Order: sequence, then structure tokens, then C-alpha cells
Amino acid sequence: MSRRVACSRLAFVTAAATFGLLVAGGFVTSLEVGLAVPDWPTTFGHGMFTAPWGDLAPGARVEHFHRLAGSVVGLLTVGLAVAAFLGDPRRGVRLAAAVAVLGVVAQGILGGLRVTDRSLALALVHGCVAPAFFALVVGIAAATAGSGQAGGAQADPGAPRRRAAALVAVLYVQGVLGAVVRHTGSLLELHLAGMVVAVVAIVAAAGRASMGREELRAPALALHGFLAVQIGLGFGAWALAQGAARLAPPTAAGVLVATAHMAVGHAMLACAVVLALRARGIAAGRGDPIPAAPLRPALALAGGIA
Repeated sequence: MSRRVACSRLAFVTAAATFGLLVAGGFVTSLEVGLAVPDWPTTFGHGMFTAPWGDLAPGARVEHFHRLAGSVVGLLTVGLAVAAFLGDPRRGVRLAAAVAVLGVVAQGILGGLRVTDRSLALALVHGCVAPAFFALVVGIAAATAGSGQAGGAQADPGAPRRRAAALVAVLYVQGVLGAVVRHTGSLLELHLAGMVVAVVAIVAAAGRASMGREELRAPALALHGFLAVQIGLGFGAWALAQGAARLAPPTAAGVLVATAHMAVGHAMLACAVVLALRARGIAAGRGDPIPAAPLRPALALAGGIA
């Protein structure tokens, strides 16, 4: 196996692990157990990997699992950076991998300070940085998985690229609004308005792409499928929240639907990043349909991390 192939596979594993970490974080928020473990970086005085799992309360187990998953993603990210510098000659990929290391370190510190300071504001920042880091890792995975097919020319090569980049921004902002709603219960109306904007952006960016070039069709069709599921999950989460007493413990159905809604939103963001990178590759007329330099859609989202 070549170093470049190894880098590509490690990038995919890191992206998949990051998605799992996001889902775990969604359960932490939905179950309201973000402060179930009161100390950090220890867990009730024990080391991260030596805490007595069987002695933890259920909520503390969920939070501790989230910490363990974060540690795994951190190690994978460092390994990905090493693999990128050793196996991929493109400066954009190496830069993105270096930013990813800074991002995962910053995110871990934010999560820890959220616990030690018992800060809702830091919880919100932590929740907003998470999808930015995920988008960056997905961008690296997409860039290192380029098939090398010819890009070819388009009648208006810049338009699909601009629409796809705008879609990435819209979906990220919508995810941020969703995080605010989940943590504070406020800005629901703005989040619903954002859903309308997201639908328009998906139709604009992915509608024509799904009937166009082969390399754009898969992420575009995935976006359409996820959109239908996401709208149903969103209204389901709203209905369950309205039907339950605000002071009551979260119901199992409410936790599952809210977490699934968050997870599908992140999956849509990943598809949009892939679509944007592929559209950029086609517009640039590169031999590689996913150019590495400089991964601007994902790096733009991660700019605040570093």
C-alpha cells in the first residue's frame, strides 16, 4: 500500500470516527448529561482510560464515552497529519491536516473548560466548532480520494462552484442555529427560517448537479434524500418537545429523534463539502476532480478554530 493510499484511508476513518463523535455529543446534549462528570481531564479523579466504567452512573457513562471518543478522534487526527505530510505532496492537503490538529486540540480544551467552568456559553462554542472540524476532515478525505478522472469544461464552470460553496455556508449556519436551539431552547423561529433558506440552497446547488456530471450526481442525490429525512425529523423533534413538559426528564423518543436530526444535518454538511470540492475541481479543469489546493470551503469553516 502506497503512502498516499494509506493517507486516504486514514482520512476516511478519521471522518467516520468524527461523525460518530458528533453523534455521541448529540446524545450528551439530548440527555442533558454534559456535566454528569464534574472534573476534567480526569473522570471522578481517575485517568481518562482508567476510570471504573462499571461504577459510573448512566449519564456519566454517556459523557465519559464521549470523552473517550474524542480522544480517539484526536489520535486519529494527529496520525492523519503525519500521513499527509509523508504521503501527500499537495500543500493544501498538508495545510488542512495541520489545521485539523489545531482544531481537535482546541475542541478538546473547549469541552474541558465547559465542564470546569460550568459554562453554557462554552458549550455553545463547543457545539459550533464541532461541525466546522467535521467539515474540514471530510474535505481532507474527499481531496485524498480523488479518482484522477478528467474534469472537462462546463458552460459556466464558476456557477456550480459558487452555489455549492454557498450551500456549505448555509448548512453550517443552520447547524449552529440548531445547536443554539438544542442548548438554550431559543432562536427556534430563526432555525425554521434557516430551513427554508437551506432548501432553496440545496435545490440551487444540487438540483442541476444531480442531473449533470457523474462526479457531482452522488453527493447531490444524497443531499436530496437527506433533506426529505431531515425535514421529517425536524418537525418530529419539535412535536415531541412541545408534547413533553419542559421540566421533565427527556423521553427516549425525544432523545433519539433530536440526535438523529442533528446527525443527518452533519451528514448533509459532509455531502455539501464533497459537492463543493468536486465542483471546484471541475471548474478548475484539473485532472483530479477534487483539487487539493487550498480546500477553501472546508478551511473557511474551520478558520476560527486555529
